[in-house]
Amino acid sequence: MENKTKYRIVPFETHLGDMYLQFEDNGQWRYVPKENHVYVTGKFLTIPECPIEIETGYEWYFLSCYYKNQDYELVPFSKLYPNIQEYFDRLKTKRDEYLKEKEEKGRNAKIIYLQ
Repeated sequence: MENKTKYRIVPFETHLGDMYLQFEDNGQWRYVPKENHVYVTGKFLTIPECPIEIETGYEWYFLSCYYKNQDYELVPFSKLYPNIQEYFDRLKTKRDEYLKEKEEKGRNAKIIYLQ
């Protein structure tokens, strides 16, 4: 049987929202990173890398919404990924694809001379 992850939505007021999504990992609640941030930067690519507290300036790296929007923005995530490991597996795949594409674009880049 597949492990089902426990999720919770916690109030945490920032300029980006006032509700953030967390998942439980060995008795600790960790924040769920946003997909686009993870695969581009490579930060928070594994469960242990996800923080239990968000440092100032890093608020935009994590899934959040404004109060009363959680049913549309955060709750669907828990249904899409009942096991958080599936999300991190997907992120690793997207990261590999992103790096491969970036490397290929770099190889094919041409010098452009401007008049």
